[in-house]
Amino acid sequence: MQTLSYVVLSLASLFAAILLYRQPYKLTQQSKINASLIGLSCMFICSSAVLPLFINPEGEQSSTLLLMLENLHQFLALPLLCSVLLSIKLDRAFTKGTWGRWCLALIASFELCRRAEIGDYYSHGIAIICLAIVAFGLLYKPVDTTAKTYLIRILALICFGSANLMFNNNALIDLYSNTVGYNLSLSIALILICLVVNRWLETEPRTSQPIP
Repeated sequence: MQTLSYVVLSLASLFAAILLYRQPYKLTQQSKINASLIGLSCMFICSSAVLPLFINPEGEQSSTLLLMLENLHQFLALPLLCSVLLSIKLDRAFTKGTWGRWCLALIASFELCRRAEIGDYYSHGIAIICLAIVAFGLLYKPVDTTAKTYLIRILALICFGSANLMFNNNALIDLYSNTVGYNLSLSIALILICLVVNRWLETEPRTSQPIP
């Protein structure tokens, strides 16, 4: 079942990234940046789900590689995804260079906390902050207020919160730590979040073609 959950998470990550580009017209420059950043986050998550299927974790080098990808998943991919979600919700535009520096800051802060032996507190803090950002992004002043849209957003929030606060290996409620539950919950959350973000991304106006 654990192997199947990794397969589901990897496929869900790919599908979530593709959802962002299913637009009737071309994305604007800023929307392209936002979509590519969320897509990059999904690719990190996909990589961390795919490698355990092909690598034996008992080897020292293999376990180190898996740990590195898992850290990228937890402390870069998810915070980056939530940061982009927040910037779209607040209508803030940033360049790729700015986002690159933010990624370096996320990596550096994790490394500092790890060396200071407060990695558990940092992981708990990141999980709570990410959940708060997702809740704000999905539920604060939604444009589309249909019952279907609310259901999608609430389900996305529940799945994201369950994955990070209950099923994660470093979860606050460690009684329910479960790899299968984490992978499946995060799979649903990624797809639903990207489905919502798909409607937020701006597209270029369609130009009329001259009549020959």
